[in-house]
Amino acid sequence: MCALCGSRWSQSHGDLHHLSYSRMGRESHDDLMAMCRPCHELVHRAIDASRSWQKLISRGKRRQVTLAIIENIKQARARSEYRSN
Repeated sequence: MCALCGSRWSQSHGDLHHLSYSRMGRESHDDLMAMCRPCHELVHRAIDASRSWQKLISRGKRRQVTLAIIENIKQARARSEYRSN
């Protein structure tokens, strides 16, 4: 299941987002987060668009940044959905 939108996830139609690069090539399940491709791209666009996020990632806060971005997107979607009703 996609961590952001909740859609069904599969290896052929989804991605695994790295929450840490410290064990690259020998990742544990805790190092990865399943996401559909559109949501994974959305998270990376958010990271790329923000020097603040990038700075935190460079300080080893990749997991926290990813979780914060996901929460921000979910809240924005909920607000948008609320307004349209």
